Amino acid sequence: MSLFISALLSTLSLLVPSAVAAEWYAPDRVVSQYGGFIGYLSLGVEYNLNERYSTSMIGGYVPEAIGGEDLWSIAWKNNLNLTNDTPYVPYVGAGLVYSLDKDTYVTLPSQYPEGYYTPTAYYFIFYTGLNVQIEGRHSLYFELSTLDYYLEVKGRDLYGVSWQDICTWGIGYKVDLLSE
Repeated sequence: MSLFISALLSTLSLLVPSAVAAEWYAPDRVVSQYGGFIGYLSLGVEYNLNERYSTSMIGGYVPEAIGGEDLWSIAWKNNLNLTNDTPYVPYVGAGLVYSLDKDTYVTLPSQYPEGYYTPTAYYFIFYTGLNVQIEGRHSLYFELSTLDYYLEVKGRDLYGVSWQDICTWGIGYKVDLLSE
């Protein structure tokens, strides 16, 4: 599997031009991620809004062999860099993950009493991570994430639910489009 991921990332970096016209809608980078509540594999774009803040839209996928059925999601992530003056940039972030699965819902299905369940199609995601510049326009990032629902469960049972039960790791790769 790691050979597949390496080949995917290498191919992605070859397909992405080293400089893209700096139109307002042109993303600053392409992002791919493994895990982290977005999908088994995911791909998206990221925009810098200023020196410390960036936002991204990422589509995630979990194959049937892993999730029991093909699962798709869309995530909107917002990063706040805690520093920018080193090749190692710690950050915190929050966003929204929306599941495109037919078994999830935004409004409660009519067969359930009002307020019986909360929506299952979307979750707020909270994370912290470290972005590491590896060479030129390439970087890797490592992220520790949790979801709002899991924090709620942890809040109701502080000692019965461990942090390992409600957090997960993600690893990602970024290619800057606007730099050489």
